[in-house]
Amino acid sequence: MLSSTGGAWGTKSLMQDAQELAQVVDHFRTLQKQQQRASGSVSNVFTGKIALMGHSTGCQDIIEYLCGGAHVDIQGLNGAPRVARNPVEAAILQAPVSDREALELSVPAASLADAVTVAENLVAEKRSHEIMPSALTMQALGPAPVSAARFLALASPGPKHAGADDYFSSDLDEARLGTTFGRIPRGVQLQVLMSEADEHVPERVDKEALVERWKEMVVAVWDEDGGVIDGARHGLDGEESEHAVRNVIGRVLRLLERVRSS
Repeated sequence: MLSSTGGAWGTKSLMQDAQELAQVVDHFRTLQKQQQRASGSVSNVFTGKIALMGHSTGCQDIIEYLCGGAHVDIQGLNGAPRVARNPVEAAILQAPVSDREALELSVPAASLADAVTVAENLVAEKRSHEIMPSALTMQALGPAPVSAARFLALASPGPKHAGADDYFSSDLDEARLGTTFGRIPRGVQLQVLMSEADEHVPERVDKEALVERWKEMVVAVWDEDGGVIDGARHGLDGEESEHAVRNVIGRVLRLLERVRSS
């Protein structure tokens, strides 16, 4: 379990999540090497194949893991070098969304601008880990405490939109996507499962076209079983959810079988 689980997400960062994921992957890679030394081959206990699957913010975590710090870190570590991490065989992004665009849906523009100003001032005063006033974050982000740094990572204000969590916004240009999707290692099988009826994605966003833009940037192995899931909401919930759930499960299982047998 990541330390950002539950209500702690607002005081953590994608970088920290990726570091904790790396510890898990490192453990299994070490176990693999130990078993190989003991038996001369990979044992039946661990095949050596690792797939990461993330939902919502978990999708950003996976991109952060694979790209090793693609964004300027707002929490005072500007220019942090990319991090080399142990490889994985597959990555699954289920319901990737832009927090910046989701905030624009749920918060009036003036209120969002006020919150950004407060957060930027705190960061400028080297108080990036200070908790934002709940009156500014409750409407969009709920009761969890949110630091100034994490708020800016999510809101990713213009003109640069340099927020550390801003991987999936529909207006990011090719140069920006090249630093994220374009840097996923070639050996990774990448499956993107975007929800067609995701309530956190603005209606103006053409989801099929957005996924296609991501695909065009990928040098890794793009899994053709991915795509936009008909009728799926963000959390695969709702009255018509059974078909969407079965659809997602089927696609994931087929990918895992291809990874297992490769």
